[in-house]
Amino acid sequence: MKLKFTTAQICTIILVFFYIVWEYNIQVYLIDENLDYGVEVRYDLIFIIPLLLVMIGVSLWQYFKKK
Repeated sequence: MKLKFTTAQICTIILVFFYIVWEYNIQVYLIDENLDYGVEVRYDLIFIIPLLLVMIGVSLWQYFKKK
């Protein structure tokens, strides 16, 4: 069985990979700077999470549409 990925699915895989790397680096930074999440809002997540959810949704839709 040969897997064929669409462009959206490849972009989703790349985005998830970069999100994991980004989140790891942010966590290391927060620990190094002795910062906590008390009142602070992570504005980067306001853009990253909806983008990831949309891309994952599109990828799943394309995957199940093929079958």
